[in-house]
Amino acid sequence: MESSLSVLRREFGSGITEITADLGRVVMEPKLADVVAIRISPRPPADDFHTTVLPPFVEPAVTRTVNVRGGHDLRGRPLSRLDLEAFLADLPGILASDVRCAASPRQSRPAGVP
Repeated sequence: MESSLSVLRREFGSGITEITADLGRVVMEPKLADVVAIRISPRPPADDFHTTVLPPFVEPAVTRTVNVRGGHDLRGRPLSRLDLEAFLADLPGILASDVRCAASPRQSRPAGVP
């Protein structure tokens, strides 16, 4: 922005102190990056009822969901240890795609992770 302002000042004089740009179309039509949802749970969902619901603005961007075994109950008791080895085995496939964003739809930590 500063570079553009300098060019305009040289061309039209030092009275130019601001640049105003209409970003309406850019803001109104955002294209989210492709997202991999990483779901940490004792087992993959058995049906749609057990699938984690993502925020409406994120869900269309999710191109792949990776299920990682692990998790705990509401009191922090382990239900299943985090299967980090299986996740690391999936990681090269995730990184080889065009996806550059990963999100875990749950806020809780899996069992065995501090």
